[in-house]
Amino acid sequence: TFDVLMNGHLEYSGTAGPVGTAPTVVLGAVIEEGSVLSGTGLPGSTVYAVDDQGLILGSVVVDAQGNFLLPVSGAVAGTQVKVIQDGVEASRVLSAFKMGSLS
Repeated sequence: TFDVLMNGHLEYSGTAGPVGTAPTVVLGAVIEEGSVLSGTGLPGSTVYAVDDQGLILGSVVVDAQGNFLLPVSGAVAGTQVKVIQDGVEASRVLSAFKMGSLS
């Protein structure tokens, strides 16, 4: 629960919902040409891939077994990509790269 005070007066009291859970990326990489990340999450939740500029690169709803395949497109090589579920980021941040640039 929380209270909002303004100029010493109680303006609002509320209760925050439960803290979200982070998704887990099991396999995949973010490739500039497009890719798919596989992972696990909370069934029914939406998982997003978001670059470091806030651009959503893909989204998917976690299936009933807690798995997802997240298509990612529009990444720019050198940017960081976060995977987010219920407002909570996965512990692993991915770096986008251009196919063939790892050799």
